Formats: sequence, structure tokens, C-alpha cells
Amino acid sequence: MRHSTKFFMVAAATVSAGLLAAGPAAAVPSTTWRPVPDVPHSGCSWKDHKASNFISFANCSFVTADRTHLQSMMIVENRSTKKVKIEGLITTNFGGDIHCKLSDLNPGLHTSCLGPTKPMPAGGPLATTKLIMNGVPDEN
Repeated sequence: MRHSTKFFMVAAATVSAGLLAAGPAAAVPSTTWRPVPDVPHSGCSWKDHKASNFISFANCSFVTADRTHLQSMMIVENRSTKKVKIEGLITTNFGGDIHCKLSDLNPGLHTSCLGPTKPMPAGGPLATTKLIMNGVPDEN
């Protein structure tokens, strides 16, 4: 009995350590920031970040011409004179969730993070973007 209890405690500790290492973001795929694609941005919802009026971010969804698939995108614009650190998360109701890895964004530049292209959900798409800028989170 003493031997099986010791085994159970070691197994439980191993499983717990694995769960802690995985963390909540492990279930969401990650991608890097990239240049803003040359597509119309008329469907985007822009917002100034709560930590700076010089950092804006947009929540966008783009639908294919046949209206059967869509893609989520976050655009970040730095109108300040200082480099900022950005990280993002796009959450959707159509399986298009994506984590946008921590990166620097230099002054005067803009960048984007693209979610995967997925089938259009019944009832229409819903997406939220979360931008963490210099450690301060904000949602759009």
C-alpha cells in the first residue's frame, strides 16, 4: 500500500506540473505579427488603447467572395514617438482564435495579426481582440 501511494503522489505531481506548464494559452495557436495585407479595411472597428491615445487597434473580419469563409485580423498602429511592446489575442465564435506573440512595434508603423480562415458560422461571426501594450490589456 505504501508503494502504491508513493506512485500515485509522483504521478499526480507530474500531471499537475504538465498542466501548469501548458497554461491557458496553450490551447490557442500562436502566430507572429506581419505587414498589414492589402485588403479593404472598411469592416474594421478601431479603438485607441486605454494606456495611450497614440496606439490604436482594430478588430476586423474578412469574408470570402462566396460568403462561405472568413478570417479575423487585428491591426495595431503606433502614432507615438516611442517603441512599444505588443501582444494580442483574437477570440471568435467560429474557431478562428489566435495568439499574437509578444513583439516590438516601432514609432510610425502598423502591423497585423491574422487568424485562420474558417467556415462562416450560422448566425454570423463574432470576434473580440485583446491588445496588451507595454503590459496593459485592452479589448475591442
